[in-house]
Amino acid sequence: MLSFDWSLDGDRFVTGYSDGRVCLWSNSQGAQHRLNHTNGPVNVVKICPNSDYIITGGNDRSINVWNMDGTINTSFKSHDATINDLEWISGEEFASGGNDENIHIYKIGVPEPIRIISGHSGSILSIKYDRNSNQLASLAEDETLRTWSVFGATQRYGFKIAPQSACFSWNPKGFFLAYASQQAVKYFDTNSGDFECELKGHHAVVRSLAFSPDGAFLATGDARGTIFVWCLRTFEIVVGFQREIQPAIGAITKIDWNFDGTIIAATTSTGLSILLDVSNFVGNMMLH
Repeated sequence: MLSFDWSLDGDRFVTGYSDGRVCLWSNSQGAQHRLNHTNGPVNVVKICPNSDYIITGGNDRSINVWNMDGTINTSFKSHDATINDLEWISGEEFASGGNDENIHIYKIGVPEPIRIISGHSGSILSIKYDRNSNQLASLAEDETLRTWSVFGATQRYGFKIAPQSACFSWNPKGFFLAYASQQAVKYFDTNSGDFECELKGHHAVVRSLAFSPDGAFLATGDARGTIFVWCLRTFEIVVGFQREIQPAIGAITKIDWNFDGTIIAATTSTGLSILLDVSNFVGNMMLH
């Protein structure tokens, strides 16, 4: 399995595989539909926020839009190379990024991209959209993180990123962008154009980060297996985790929160999964 995505209601999820298969599942009913993307690995699958569509993209340069009953809706093949990421912008529009260094914006029912965003000089690895500011952030192999006006297809901001710490996320409250910078995390206000703060405390390269659902906290994980939770009101560490006994757990490769912000889940380079219950501490912090 190469790719995975949940529906917002938590009932359905979709998986993509190296052989071109895409499967739609239901927590209550099990496997629902098997979709055949086309040829080759499916690098990314995304369920539309309103759960009307699924989009898939992969090494064959194609993007497919599927109805939730498993039937094909639309296919696109405007990229010249592998598709690495997809991101929904609205119920009918989405963005794609890949090895041809461009971002394409599509609208379902329109056969060609409605906008093309250029500016990177390396493969685009990840794209994320902020609905509050209508900005799209993109991370590429040219070691830059850039934000773009989706409607104007113009660059707003650009940041140099170390390849070892290539992770970023939008605050769910909007406008604020967090990204790793070696052993620190920078927190940038795209509305004012100012850095709000630089979070320092890790002693190894930050490899993953994620905001709590309410945007009040930021979880970060580094190459030594340390996890911190930062309060974004005081910019202080409020929860810290590090395994002190051997064997070492390895680098934190992925970190995320559950839907109500009470549990943090993380995966490591040694194949471990970590669950941290932060309900008591985070709840107490919110009362102050």
